[in-house]
Amino acid sequence: MTGAGVVFLVTTRDSLPQTPSQLYRPAVDGGAGQRVSEVENYSGHRCANQAANFCAVGSRSAGGKQMLIESFDVVTGQRKELSRIPVDAGADYQWALAPDGSQIPLAKDDVDAVQIRFVSLGNG
Repeated sequence: MTGAGVVFLVTTRDSLPQTPSQLYRPAVDGGAGQRVSEVENYSGHRCANQAANFCAVGSRSAGGKQMLIESFDVVTGQRKELSRIPVDAGADYQWALAPDGSQIPLAKDDVDAVQIRFVSLGNG
């Protein structure tokens, strides 16, 4: 895997919750990291396996009623919407990306039980 295949989140200790999150990739030449994308209401990023060959970033809508999942190019940062998933505004969610990039398991964290649903995606 080249350095272009690694993506990491950059934050500062004094970042405010409404501050957009910054995704970076390491410089191939070993220099300073290069910004890939800026994400409002960040909810994590994941990458599929080498065969599927894409990464995705999650974010919540401004009102918190949708989880937006977008694929992104780790070199250019160009994003493409994959899915908008209706969610409960006040609830916490965790998501993952299937290794082949075909679906997203979305788990709703609840005090009484964890609810998991699977959302099918296009080909990334």
